[in-house]
Amino acid sequence: MKKFEILKIEALVYERFVTVKEIDSNKILNLYFVEYGETIGECYRREIGEIIEGEISIWLGNNIKTTSLDLMFLQSIENSPHLEAVVEVKQLLDERSFYAISSIQKKQILIEVEEKVDLKEGDRIYLKGELKIELKEYI
Repeated sequence: MKKFEILKIEALVYERFVTVKEIDSNKILNLYFVEYGETIGECYRREIGEIIEGEISIWLGNNIKTTSLDLMFLQSIENSPHLEAVVEVKQLLDERSFYAISSIQKKQILIEVEEKVDLKEGDRIYLKGELKIELKEYI
């Protein structure tokens, strides 16, 4: 699990969009997560400066294409968890999910895609998706 400091937070009912700084590397990321157990009137359970901990994944993966490009990721939309990435498939879980290595973090990252994909271990792919964190307290 990784730890992050919240730099900015936006709330939409239970959904949270945060800009965070990874504690270990100072890498800045835009993440999405769901805050469970709140009432609608309590929009900001988390605060700027707070440390959150959890597992990062890519979800809603789409536009998947094989490539020979180097591992990379780019979040070009300000304050959005949207990303473009090149990853290398390491372990297939099913037709819509797999573990991959990426430049987002040193350990493998779970990737869930919108449509069935025909991949094999070792494939290097380009994809678009959303960067998500599953908070430790909800795992």
